[in-house]
Amino acid sequence: MKIAFEADSLIIQQKTGVSYSEEAVVKELLLNYKENIYFFNIFARSKETRINFFLSTSCQMNCCRWLSYDWYRLLSSFLGLPYSLFFGKKADVYHFFNCYVPPFVAGKRVVTVHDMAFKSYPETVRLKTKMLRALNFKRSLKRADVIVTVSDFTKQELITYYPEFTKKRIEVVPNGVSPDFFYKAPELVIKNVKMKYKIEDEYFLYVGTLEPRKNLERLIAAFAHFMRGRKAGPQLVIAGGKGWRYESIFERGNRLSCAGKIIFTGYVEKDDIPALLSGALAFCFLSLYEGFGMPILEAMSCGTPVITSDSSSLREIAGGAALLVNPLNIESIEADIHKLYNDKNFREDLSSRGKRRVLDYSWKHAGEKLITIYTDLCNEKN
Repeated sequence: MKIAFEADSLIIQQKTGVSYSEEAVVKELLLNYKENIYFFNIFARSKETRINFFLSTSCQMNCCRWLSYDWYRLLSSFLGLPYSLFFGKKADVYHFFNCYVPPFVAGKRVVTVHDMAFKSYPETVRLKTKMLRALNFKRSLKRADVIVTVSDFTKQELITYYPEFTKKRIEVVPNGVSPDFFYKAPELVIKNVKMKYKIEDEYFLYVGTLEPRKNLERLIAAFAHFMRGRKAGPQLVIAGGKGWRYESIFERGNRLSCAGKIIFTGYVEKDDIPALLSGALAFCFLSLYEGFGMPILEAMSCGTPVITSDSSSLREIAGGAALLVNPLNIESIEADIHKLYNDKNFREDLSSRGKRRVLDYSWKHAGEKLITIYTDLCNEKN
């Protein structure tokens, strides 16, 4: 088969969950299905060298050097600028990993929908994203031959908001986790990473983009309540790059600094994340909404206890292996932080359950499902 990937998210410098997901599953396909020919289509101008580590004899890069992806998406949304004008008709199947299928793609089209936040929690989505979704999302679903969602939760939301597409083929292909990367780090590595980010005590950890949907203000408030009256205790480490409307998160953290107990690390390099996870008392992922929630699996793979929201897809992904909490209730979050801090046996039990749960998710399984989808589409073509 000749398979093309929309690969612009693979070349951005500060990657997000969508980028990491695409990178992991594409590597899986290249490693285990070498009989296929793969194309990487990018609107990259001078940035195309960042994708070189993917390329081999079975891979080719198609690069538009005079137009950025953002400009192409804008122009194609209003003018119907054909995708095939830039990337020809080389592939049998084209996979678009970030909700948008452009017009006039010369082959079968697969689109991945990671979440429906712009519908379920529009107040947590930046205006530009909402406008593009409003303009293009339904068009993309119409253009797609197969819609892929990353969880049953997202599939059901998609059907709820767009019931006219229930007869279209919708496949659930869950994200995975890479156990060769996310594993319990040695104590010396943990110690060095703690020194790098100026972490001096035991700590609770959040890793991810700083934005309203991640519910960090309530986490900070709950931690501040927990620390009230304590002369000593753990730290709260908030690791991640600045997202949309991040200012109020810093403001809350500075106002409730708890004598230096709240640390904002800024954007963390990927190689440091397993050690940060491994050293934490618990990983706190209390998002108001997630289409999947890959970070909780990564924490579990490192043997770290997880506290997460009893909402959206997070209950589905946690599968009874995490402490679930109402993300809107600061008192409940504080009570669970207290329980995790004071009950070592409970933390060990959660750690054991998490290690078992993470075995249900793998990039190998995701790759197998995608290859089946691509094969079916090619057979239809013939």
